[in-house]
Amino acid sequence: MFAALGSFVYRYRWAVIAVWVVIFAISLVYFPRVSSVLKGGGFDLPDAESGKARAIIENELGASPLSYLYVIHSDTLTADDPAFKGHVAELIRRLKDEPGVKDVSLGNTSADRHTLYFTADLDLTFDDSIAEVPRFRALVPDAEVHTYLTGSLGVYHDMVRLTDEDLRKAETYTFPIALVVMLFVFGTLVAAGMPLVMGFVSISVTLAAIYFLTSFFDMSIFVMNSASMIGLGVGIDYSLLTVNRFREEIARGNGVEAAVSRTLATAGVAIFFSGLTVVIGLSGLLLLDLMIMRSLAIGGSLVVLVAVSAALTLMPAILSVLGRRINALNVLPRRIGQGHFWHNLSLVVMRRSMLVVVVVIIALGVLASPVLGMKVGIPDASALPARMPSRIGLDIMKKSFGEAMLSPVTVVVRTSQPVLAEHSIDQLYTYVQQAADLPNVAKIESVVTLNPSLRLEEYKQLYTTMLYQGDPAMKAAVERMSKGNVTVVNVIPKDTSDPAAQRNLARELRQMSKPDGFETYVGGHGGGEIDFVDALYSRFPLTIAYTLVVTYLVLLVLFRSVVLPLKAVIVNTFSVLASYGIIVFVFQHGNFSNILNFSQTGQIEAYVPVLMFCVLFGLSMDYEVFLLTRVREEYLATGDNTQSVANGLEKTGRIITSAAAVMVVVAGAFTLGDLIDIKQLGVGLAVAIFLDATIIRALLVPAAMRLLGDWNWWAPGFIRRVLPSR
Repeated sequence: MFAALGSFVYRYRWAVIAVWVVIFAISLVYFPRVSSVLKGGGFDLPDAESGKARAIIENELGASPLSYLYVIHSDTLTADDPAFKGHVAELIRRLKDEPGVKDVSLGNTSADRHTLYFTADLDLTFDDSIAEVPRFRALVPDAEVHTYLTGSLGVYHDMVRLTDEDLRKAETYTFPIALVVMLFVFGTLVAAGMPLVMGFVSISVTLAAIYFLTSFFDMSIFVMNSASMIGLGVGIDYSLLTVNRFREEIARGNGVEAAVSRTLATAGVAIFFSGLTVVIGLSGLLLLDLMIMRSLAIGGSLVVLVAVSAALTLMPAILSVLGRRINALNVLPRRIGQGHFWHNLSLVVMRRSMLVVVVVIIALGVLASPVLGMKVGIPDASALPARMPSRIGLDIMKKSFGEAMLSPVTVVVRTSQPVLAEHSIDQLYTYVQQAADLPNVAKIESVVTLNPSLRLEEYKQLYTTMLYQGDPAMKAAVERMSKGNVTVVNVIPKDTSDPAAQRNLARELRQMSKPDGFETYVGGHGGGEIDFVDALYSRFPLTIAYTLVVTYLVLLVLFRSVVLPLKAVIVNTFSVLASYGIIVFVFQHGNFSNILNFSQTGQIEAYVPVLMFCVLFGLSMDYEVFLLTRVREEYLATGDNTQSVANGLEKTGRIITSAAAVMVVVAGAFTLGDLIDIKQLGVGLAVAIFLDATIIRALLVPAAMRLLGDWNWWAPGFIRRVLPSR
């Protein structure tokens, strides 16, 4: 089938190129616009307890779902100084005159009087709120008082901005370095440039397609970097494999049509099945039913499908036109033939196969060991670099008001009678006192804790007689926190140094006994993290099982063996676990933070290990497929397992190493960006691919295949009979 595809592409090469030129031209119009239609976040769960809490606050208490948080600070002036007060008054006046601002609510002033904050409630859509951040930042009057627009909208805006910047920065470094690697591989400028062209085409077409897909469902802003990272890697890998095999066939004296046909019959099969394994891994993310995971699954799968399509159609069409001119413009000595380094290395490894297997597994186990202490959480402003305005504003608030005040655990309480009725106040007071006794509670804000000097009977009298309305501040607070049968209780934790502290407090509040007729919904940052992490990791085992089983079945069809796919699945798991250990050692423990330019947060972004598993399992399987298809080709010709492994590694070692080098460069370039979750993903991918192409592919795989011997190729007769031909 693939040989026939090669002949078809050769015959209609100009038509194939023309179709791709049209597709690429259209993509150039739309892919630059993709960031404007992608969404921030993607971690929300409307049907979870935290989502229900937020919906009640917005729909029943009337709290604005969208607002800008302004933090005003001066090192020299206090909130009582005329210049400070005048600055705040002028900013509020400007905000109230702006269309889209519903109300301005003044917040608190810090104990040292150098910082205050307020919120501007918005009557805008989420997309417009993000897009308008620069304009609302520009409203700030010039003064010696510093003002920062922050909060969730400011953070999302800055994340979107950095995503664009990080992508451009990564591409700036990736393409020149990848070109140098390709020159060392091929020695000619034409051959070296082809994989880079394919990588750029794959990314451009994919991002343009994502632009159109956002018309049907929301997609997360994080899809840009992940799709670009995967697309550059696989696009270059597949093209590299195609060009290398085509040059081999030309060097053997084959005509151009025969070389194209033979290339697709061999390298094309490896590309198709390796792409399929990557898509299988990424499609496992769809089982998690979260917007961010769906986005990454669709974006990653789409870019792989585009890269495979380009490698099987566009690249052969271009090679059909170029023919022997693929070797034009020599820069370095021609390197079509294979050396003997990999052949000799494999023979040395296979002579000591048991020792190599034991040593490599121990080494990988040591690298993986930090994963036992992995802690995960949801990215917040700490994912941004310290120079960003939203991060600066929140850092000032943490210093001025205490970190716990910024992200309380929010409990929404629904009572059987109106909240301010005597019976409800009785029950609420008991509930709040019970919550206050929890070990990690520093303070509670509620309608029964507004004045710490008041006792239960005094609160009853205040509310049943409506005396509280005589105090404007108390009246405003009560109206803000309660309405009808619903009220909000904000629980401020003592310990915020450990990211798990808020989650533990939220769990304790959810498990706390409640008075009769009480309904409680625990939300806030702590409740939201619990729901997101639980939703993610409760179904992660299903994703793992799906990926392993379906990958095994695909490799069973490819290799027609029940043993090799099992070995491949086990070996790939080693590289994933080792990369987990590395990112915990680096990012959670804070090692190399100066070199990689990040602030330690004490946790790994929750979605990163899940995405890493799905991406790495597919990408690592790329190299397994590249190697074993060539080994199988040799085994079918000779029937000698040991010699086949040596010959297969000899003929693919340089290409796999080069492909891995490019992928390490691509992943490593994303560590130069500013978003910490993208850094974590980049480091994890770079380390795993490096290990996979060196320790695992050069040492563990040959040693394991030598131990298994001819069992590598065994399958029961009934399985061989039912396997589809390819």
